[in-house]
Amino acid sequence: MNVLIVDDSKVMRQIVNRTLRQAGIADLQTMEAEHGKHGLETVRANPQIDIVLSDWNMPEMTGIEFLRALRAEGNPITFGFVTSEGTPEMRITAAEAGAAFLISKPFTSDTFAAVFAQIESGAPVETALHAEAAPGVYTKKNILPVAAGINDFLNGMINRRVNTQPARPFTAKPGTYCVAEYLSDEGKLCVVAMADAAFAAFAGSALAMIPAMQAKQMVQANKVDEPVRGNAYEVFNVMAACFKTTGTPHVRLTRFFTPGQPIPPELNKCLDIRLSRQDFTVDIPMYGLGQLMIVVL
Repeated sequence: MNVLIVDDSKVMRQIVNRTLRQAGIADLQTMEAEHGKHGLETVRANPQIDIVLSDWNMPEMTGIEFLRALRAEGNPITFGFVTSEGTPEMRITAAEAGAAFLISKPFTSDTFAAVFAQIESGAPVETALHAEAAPGVYTKKNILPVAAGINDFLNGMINRRVNTQPARPFTAKPGTYCVAEYLSDEGKLCVVAMADAAFAAFAGSALAMIPAMQAKQMVQANKVDEPVRGNAYEVFNVMAACFKTTGTPHVRLTRFFTPGQPIPPELNKCLDIRLSRQDFTVDIPMYGLGQLMIVVL
């Protein structure tokens, strides 16, 4: 099976590649592209490609633009999205453009194994391309994740047996922690995640198997350098899935700040919120303990 993985994040391409191999896909051969334009050129030059796995939001050419370009050329290649997005509207758009499936991040090897088994059998892929939003009532309580949910997410994301526990509210000096901002599709601030440098450095390093010593040196200096910063961004980006439950608004990561960067006052003040908030300690094997906080506004 020849698979083209298209994502503007190098670490996400590595994760998809790793998960495909864990899924036991027979005769797997993979190629990579960093955006839709590169993917289009790669498909044109490599007719042996069987399946395209593409992110949705990318520079140069988005995933949906990539798919539409392929179909405009008359190319019927099997095309699926692997994305942190996944609203009902996006699923409908994907299906109408000719996508076979849409897999939402975070994913597991079982997800890929099931999809590829259906593709190989010739059966329609059951990944709810036409899924509708489930009815429900949005409250701050039902969007706030519990330790088990964060733990399961991190276990799948970084492929390690993480230990996440509820914790007392942590305090930190301005400029010493990371902040992730999540907005609704209407532009309303819904969720703010904060973490110490340890969580960002350890999670970002574990994601790409960067040596623990390098991560610990960043923590001692209270900074998160590239490429670890980009990896930590991906962790917080996919973490948006933890805030999606029945009836809650769709949220996406819009801004991410690391220690030393100026943080807008409206985000900084979230550290003082005590209600509609959950704090966690996160122990990442071989790396160490970090702190994470989620606030729902």
